[in-house]
Amino acid sequence: MFKYTICFFTILIRLCFSLKYLPETSIKEELSIGSFVTTLTDKIPNLDQSDAYDLVSTSNDLDLFSIDHSQRTIIVKNRIDFEHLCRQTHLCNCKHCLINTNIAVSNSLTIDVYTLPIHVINIDDNKLYFNVNRTVIEIEENTSPISRQYFPLPMAIDDDFDSQIDYELYTINWQSTTLFRLTNTTTSIVNEKNIQFGIVNSSSSLLYLEPLKSFDREQQYIYLMRLVAKSGIHQISTDIIVLITDTNDNIPQCEQSYYKISINSMNDDNITQITAYDLDQGENARIAYNIVNQHIYPNNMFTIDHINGNMKFTYKNWTSYLDYFKNENSTKNLFQLKINVTDFGKPKQLSSECIIELEFTSILNIIIHLHEHLITNQTGMMNIKLIFCFF
Repeated sequence: MFKYTICFFTILIRLCFSLKYLPETSIKEELSIGSFVTTLTDKIPNLDQSDAYDLVSTSNDLDLFSIDHSQRTIIVKNRIDFEHLCRQTHLCNCKHCLINTNIAVSNSLTIDVYTLPIHVINIDDNKLYFNVNRTVIEIEENTSPISRQYFPLPMAIDDDFDSQIDYELYTINWQSTTLFRLTNTTTSIVNEKNIQFGIVNSSSSLLYLEPLKSFDREQQYIYLMRLVAKSGIHQISTDIIVLITDTNDNIPQCEQSYYKISINSMNDDNITQITAYDLDQGENARIAYNIVNQHIYPNNMFTIDHINGNMKFTYKNWTSYLDYFKNENSTKNLFQLKINVTDFGKPKQLSSECIIELEFTSILNIIIHLHEHLITNQTGMMNIKLIFCFF
């Protein structure tokens, strides 16, 4: 115990003050009101023979303690919150929080002031929390894990001073995962055990999610994960939603590679609809339809809707060019069209082709023969009447 004495002299009275320092005592924060802190009889000599004694208030006194004179002890008077003392009011150092309590003891012409340092010990009394309920992360499909992409994750907050937070990653069903792992700015190598269970210590400033494989959106486009934070007896979790975004990696395909269609009507008609599919998404899956070899069949005899794939045959254009069909690509009543289906993907469009074979049957065959007869017969009148009969 350290002691300093100051004496004041007057004409009739000699009055002395002494300042003494007592050994440090320790208590935990958040003790209930009225809890015992320390006894005074074993710290202040002859306390029971003193005229009076009590606490001395200072300008920054939080009025945390009081004296139980019947027991000669110091007790807790108001709530003691470690974080409030060292972080908000800055009345103590967070690494070693000391609250100096002064006790004045009066004995005739002497007043002794004892300073008792009370060490407030931090306890794990604050729950962890995340500022967000869920986090959405987008990962482009087919990205190689060799690229070592890192996606920032939310970090839990613990209001306790110098708290230690550990993180673990699970699936939504609380199973361990080999698809992702946790890493941070100070961790260059994570040991095999931590990789397996996805455990990362909070000593780093930032937390990241690292994919461990290449993902295919067409197989699975969403992964639901749980990020768990633990500190002491407390733990909290938040949802991590991983969305696999699309790339243009699938070629559009016709539902059939080969179509054979018969036409037996003399009216303009939708003869069929070509349906194609693309396993991609959005613009990568939007398809345009085109006839590749339309130029060999003049006057748009066959047309296709570029959006929905509807094929249309125009009878008038067909009869106007019967002579044209005597070429290497078709017979008089059999035609072959190549249909191209192309997506709108970026940066590169993908495409494929399918074949449609069109055969003219029934009354159209008769019209073809009559047309040939008209071409070779110069008189024409009787043949024209025959044509009207077949119509």
